[in-house]
Amino acid sequence: MELLCNSFRKAVNQFPDHVAVIEPEKSITYADLNRLVTTISDWLDSRGMAKGDRVGIHLANSIDYIAIYYACWNANL
Repeated sequence: MELLCNSFRKAVNQFPDHVAVIEPEKSITYADLNRLVTTISDWLDSRGMAKGDRVGIHLANSIDYIAIYYACWNANL
């Protein structure tokens, strides 16, 4: 069984210009979502977050929620 984070990485590589997430007022491509995920992940790392630390996400279903969720995976949290 393939992990969701691995599926995301494959999609980023195979379909960078395809729309990844759609909201009523905006959308984001896989490439742009990956850049956002990396930015958030780097921010988490810079704050000293490490494997096993807990991160609370209190957001509605949105691009930001998905980006933070994947960023936590990317930062190995």
